[in-house]
Amino acid sequence: MSAIKSILLCRCPKCHEGQLFIDQNPYHLSKLSEMEKICPVCGFDVENETGFHFLSMYMSYIVSMGFSFAFLIPLTIILGLDWIPKLLIMNAIILIILWPFIFRWSRMISLWATVKWKFE
Repeated sequence: MSAIKSILLCRCPKCHEGQLFIDQNPYHLSKLSEMEKICPVCGFDVENETGFHFLSMYMSYIVSMGFSFAFLIPLTIILGLDWIPKLLIMNAIILIILWPFIFRWSRMISLWATVKWKFE
């Protein structure tokens, strides 16, 4: 499994098989951030220390801006500059709908970016 597919499916960065979030539905907001401490398949330690996932706040901003530019730039070119207030409202609605996914993907990206793998 590739790294991008593993990030999008929230899989373990080592074995690419273990689900790292306890509840697989990101729209169950009460359990959105509950993660396994270790991978259920390979035993990889996902949380090295307390507060390990604070980097994901910055990743969330980067992912949100990526989505915003991916939607706004083509639509602005197609619809013209007089649509900007409507485009910003549409972008805000899209980001609110995608927020649980952005939250989880940001955690996975920060995990992939900072964890030192100990592959056998």
